[in-house]
Amino acid sequence: MSLYGSALFVHVVFAILLVSGGVYSHLAMTLAPRARSVDGVRSHMTWLHTFVKATVPLAVVVLATGVYLTFAGSWWGAGWPVVSLALFALGGAAATVLVDPRVARLRAALDQMPDALVTPELRGRLVDPMLRLAGAVLVGADLTIVLLMTNKPGWTGSVTAALAGVTAGAVAGVAANRISAGRVAIPTSTPPPEML
Repeated sequence: MSLYGSALFVHVVFAILLVSGGVYSHLAMTLAPRARSVDGVRSHMTWLHTFVKATVPLAVVVLATGVYLTFAGSWWGAGWPVVSLALFALGGAAATVLVDPRVARLRAALDQMPDALVTPELRGRLVDPMLRLAGAVLVGADLTIVLLMTNKPGWTGSVTAALAGVTAGAVAGVAANRISAGRVAIPTSTPPPEML
């Protein structure tokens, strides 16, 4: 076994954890507004909150091993490492500024609620257009990074793939917001005052 091979193994394993966690987090953001009980919503938010806390350590390992592999393989002039790093930074900024604070606020609010039926007010908070859009863009960026790492294109191909991936994520996020706006279920009976 070589140092390069070991670093590549660690990089791939942690990248899988980071990307698959991001994809599942986006799924949890989609499923949370459909939950009927506060406890059902809480389970999705607990997952999101846990993954948010794990993201930084996972990202540090992916970044450190990725930088090492790029130097060791003399890949810096190829285009794809720089574009991947830019997408990685974009994803980190979006997660830190747009996703993490919203998830923390929702988790804190849910911790104060008793288990009961989801109120219209809570359901409205769960259908957060910015959270859903940011999550979709993050998935697009993550999948583009995987594409770049596996195909290793030049500058033109890398930039084109990055633009296409981020745009596809944004389009998917906007479409999901439009669909969810029409799907938010409003209970037919008025909830008790203590649930409002």
